Amino acid sequence: MKHNRSLSREYETYCELLTGRISSPIEPVPMKFRSGSPSDLEHFHSDYLRNQILHWGGIIPELFPETCLRLTNMSVGLNEFVRYFYETPGTPCRPYDYFVWKIERFRDFIRDLSNRTVRGSDDSLVQTADREYRSCLEAYRTFNPED
Repeated sequence: MKHNRSLSREYETYCELLTGRISSPIEPVPMKFRSGSPSDLEHFHSDYLRNQILHWGGIIPELFPETCLRLTNMSVGLNEFVRYFYETPGTPCRPYDYFVWKIERFRDFIRDLSNRTVRGSDDSLVQTADREYRSCLEAYRTFNPED
């Protein structure tokens, strides 16, 4: 439990640094980015974090293929999700599980995006994301049963 609280706090601090809410870099930051210079942090934010969110623990377009196709048709890039992931408050699932949290955040992003569109809520987009989320979660739980 202590590990989960520590990990959660480290994540919060990490997000605060990257979004400019705090100005001092903290550990652990990859060696290449420890200077905290604006160019290092911009590279870290634009390249490293984008890859982390979209690819680590599962490639978002492969996990949510129909949803991502719909986003493409709406001219919404996945960079919007990367921004949402770090700038919108969210609490990691308990116990902390990066994969589950990542797919929950994507589902929440779609819900938020749907509510912000000019047309109002796009229920079919939300339903597609929910269905793909449940499918991912079911497959994950099948191969990673909880103790």
